[in-house]
Amino acid sequence: MLRPFSPQLTGLIETLKHIDVKTERGRELINETYLGHLEEYAAGLEKYADMVEQTLDLSELERHNYVIKPDYDPRLRKLADQISAARDGLDEEHRDVADDLNLELDKKLHLDNSATNGYCFRLTKNVCKSVIFLRCPDISQCLSGLSSHQQ
Repeated sequence: MLRPFSPQLTGLIETLKHIDVKTERGRELINETYLGHLEEYAAGLEKYADMVEQTLDLSELERHNYVIKPDYDPRLRKLADQISAARDGLDEEHRDVADDLNLELDKKLHLDNSATNGYCFRLTKNVCKSVIFLRCPDISQCLSGLSSHQQ
């Protein structure tokens, strides 16, 4: 995504403007070669960044989910509330399983969201052998430990 690049481009432009140039021709070359084009790109990028901030839910963007802000439509608000409730339920189940297995939350027992399995519990390799799964129907070994997910 280009949104984080906008402040960096502005910083680059400011740096180029303040370069100590010995001759007027050198200043003209910097302006012709770099500043003119970069300022044009920065203006377009700023409009794009504004559009992204107005349209996308930035809290979801932090999780690498590209979701339109639910304020645009009541149906989106309803779906966002359902997703939030489902995530809260997953977090509660994560805590319950950690308590049942007597494991540290997010240190020994992780709740992962993988493209292959969706949401699943993952144990670190060190505790894999010592845990008996009572509530987890599907267990698989992976490089980072033992993974359990429900279909």
